[in-house]
Amino acid sequence: MKYIISGRNINITEGLRSAAIDKISKLERYFDADTEANITMSVEKDRQKIEETIPLKGQIVRAKILMLFTILHLLGGQKRK
Repeated sequence: MKYIISGRNINITEGLRSAAIDKISKLERYFDADTEANITMSVEKDRQKIEETIPLKGQIVRAKILMLFTILHLLGGQKRK
C-alpha cells in the first residue's frame, strides 16, 4: 500500500507517521500493492480527529476516529473505588 499522510493544524512528526503506518499496515493483506491510503490528522479546539480513506474500484473505505481531550482528561481524573 502507498500511504499519504497529511495534517491540519498539526505537524506530522516521524512518530505520528510511523504509528499511523503501523496501525494501518495490518490491512495490507486485503488490498493490492498499488492501493493508496489517505490519512488526515487534525486538531480543532479540544478534539483530535483521524480520518482514513482508501479509494477502491467503485467503492470507498472510510474510517474516522474522534478523541475529545476534555472527556479523556475527566475519565483519567476519576477515582475508582
